[in-house]
Amino acid sequence: MRNIVARKKLSSIQIIVFILIFLCGTFLRFVDFDDPPLDFHPARQLHSALIARSYFLKDDGNLPGKSADYQHEAEMRGSQEPRIEPPIMERLAAWGYKIVGDADLRVPRAMSIVFWLIGGIGLFRLCRRFLGITGSLVGFGFFLLFPYTIFASRSFQPDPLMVALMIWSECVGRMGFSSGGWTGDTDRRLDGDRDFGQAGVRFPVGVGFCVLHFFVFGSATKNKES
Repeated sequence: MRNIVARKKLSSIQIIVFILIFLCGTFLRFVDFDDPPLDFHPARQLHSALIARSYFLKDDGNLPGKSADYQHEAEMRGSQEPRIEPPIMERLAAWGYKIVGDADLRVPRAMSIVFWLIGGIGLFRLCRRFLGITGSLVGFGFFLLFPYTIFASRSFQPDPLMVALMIWSECVGRMGFSSGGWTGDTDRRLDGDRDFGQAGVRFPVGVGFCVLHFFVFGSATKNKES
């Protein structure tokens, strides 16, 4: 049985430390923001970039300054890329491309950064239940400032979104629903039944992926038929 640490309000110094960690983590991820995605698993990022650009072009997108033949070939190349995972990030990036009017790789990079930062906030909330404020700040700082996570959280891959979903689904499982669907012994049930605890993580993530899968593949199939 894990010990649940009583929550205390953050002091002014702790709030300042939290904000500084968050701002430093955000700033470091936007350094060299315009660089091409070659700093971390470039082949994997370019794979997602080709797919996202293909979705963008299928949705009547346009690449400024590029000929019709070039855009047709770009669409075909993206369509021929194998689907390693459900292309959720690629579809989100394509929607972002439509907003900015171009297949700008800064769009998925910004999305990945935002997802990672949201996951960091969830991790801090989760850690406070077990580690107290000081331990939570240490974990929060490690999550945002460790060099590997800085590069990984900028990459055009599904990992930042996956990590954020897993953290927040665990938060939901631990906190329970305020509407009364869960009772006060939620933590005892989760700790006492490991399988149920794992389901608490997997079920919300699975539902979310099923919904996104429907929209992603449904939209792709619709475009292909048209």
